[in-house]
Amino acid sequence: MSVVFLYSRASSLGAAPMPINDKESWHETFLSKVGIHVPETRRRGFAAECRRQSLSLRDDPLEREALEWLDKVADRDDWK
Repeated sequence: MSVVFLYSRASSLGAAPMPINDKESWHETFLSKVGIHVPETRRRGFAAECRRQSLSLRDDPLEREALEWLDKVADRDDWK
């Protein structure tokens, strides 16, 4: 498993994090370091595990509800 580190700065109004200019240092801009664990996609069995997890959610009513909500709120106006 790999770890990807992202740096973000929240606005003073509590809005979503904003991208940082590489020239700014984290201690000068109150950055938060966020680590995201990313599975190794080239690992043997990765595709099979993705399929297993997907199939386990196929008939899940909460998954259906979440997907319907995402479809409802998705902004696709600029998609081609």
